[in-house]
Amino acid sequence: MYCFFNIPVPTDLIQPFNTSGLLAGLPSGINRNMYTFSLPAYIGWQTSPAGLAARDAFLGAAPGTSAAFLAAQPGGFVGTKQPNSYAVTEQRLAAYAESTMAGNWSSVGWKFNVGERLVYTKTSAVGNQQDLTGLFSTDPNATQYGTVFNTAGGGFLTETNSYVKLLPDLNLTLNLTNELLVRFAMSQTMARPQLSDLAPSLSYGDLRPGALNATGGNVNLKPYTSTNLDTSFEYYFGTLSYVSVAPFYKRVEDFIVTDAVQNTIPVNINTANDDPLINKAAGTATFTVQEPVNAKTATVRGIEVAGQYVFDFGVGASVNATFLSSNAQIQSNSGIQTAFAIPGLSNTKNAQLFYDHGPFEARVTWNQRDAFLLYLVNPKAGVEPVFTNKYQQVDFRVSYHVNDHWSVFADGTNVLNETIGEQGRYTNQFILYRKIGPSYDLGFRASF
Repeated sequence: MYCFFNIPVPTDLIQPFNTSGLLAGLPSGINRNMYTFSLPAYIGWQTSPAGLAARDAFLGAAPGTSAAFLAAQPGGFVGTKQPNSYAVTEQRLAAYAESTMAGNWSSVGWKFNVGERLVYTKTSAVGNQQDLTGLFSTDPNATQYGTVFNTAGGGFLTETNSYVKLLPDLNLTLNLTNELLVRFAMSQTMARPQLSDLAPSLSYGDLRPGALNATGGNVNLKPYTSTNLDTSFEYYFGTLSYVSVAPFYKRVEDFIVTDAVQNTIPVNINTANDDPLINKAAGTATFTVQEPVNAKTATVRGIEVAGQYVFDFGVGASVNATFLSSNAQIQSNSGIQTAFAIPGLSNTKNAQLFYDHGPFEARVTWNQRDAFLLYLVNPKAGVEPVFTNKYQQVDFRVSYHVNDHWSVFADGTNVLNETIGEQGRYTNQFILYRKIGPSYDLGFRASF
């Protein structure tokens, strides 16, 4: 048997996968045993007399039932509509008006800009519905249910939605001195849902006792709207040298996250085990459906500090760091009661050394990002979060301008061979280990 499926298969169909060197950077204690199989070989066995007989035995059907079923299908297999088939159409209409004023107040120069943007959006989404009609298992201790689907599918469902947003924008710049500049900004911005999130489709994954999961879209999603307050204090002490401090505050409403909702559907039940999610008397099963929803309002506050210094002979350095916090932020090892958080929030730092003089340019860049929440709900399985671990990267670029039209360059990306890892709520919940290695490019550019 393979992966707890209940039809025995020949052991030679499953082969060990050589991970030599591939997972060398993983922490100790992570399982490195992986297996693979040849799809043509598996289909060949599945449609052989031995494979068809094994299916008959598993289903408790009379010998020859599976062979007769296969022979009756056109081409040997039934073509089905894919559950992820969808089409989304968006119609947008927008209008914008703005006004700009400038002047001096005593020795302080000022510039004021105000604007409004009115946006209308209408969405029409078409999605395929996967039609589950039955769950079965002859094993009272089954770890995987067999499924029966209506091969014609549940049909394509069309849904529509529309909304109007008024987005103001206000900016004020004060030149306190020739070197010191202060900026204030208030704005509202919106981000529309991803098109894939709008598809009114429903599909089912691996169905296990006590863990009946499905995924779906939500055409009624509203765009999330952010009210932004930004301030920047900038001091310039040379043509290209400066330091700046920029506090910010954002209030995000209707942020879109993946959440889990309960959905009870009628299905034919033929199982030997007891499952709290299945009501045999009523002929229903309760599924945890992962779908995008507009979550609660969240706030994000933080500060960005930056600086740059350039010598007269072209050598310079720049640094930038952003530190933030939020009422919708969780870390790994957090309690399971956390139900809402904004993905992607973390502190970041970067630094750069560069030379730019005459025809020659060179720069080395270092970037670091702390661990952050990638998904509030794992889109592939379960209802648990996924975190991206802390990582850093070093890149470089060198170029030489032969003349006004031609230049040659060399780039290096991830030259220190850093890796990226993903984990679940706890550090020993390994999900992904990505080792892409360094990459280098050599080329030339022409401009006329």
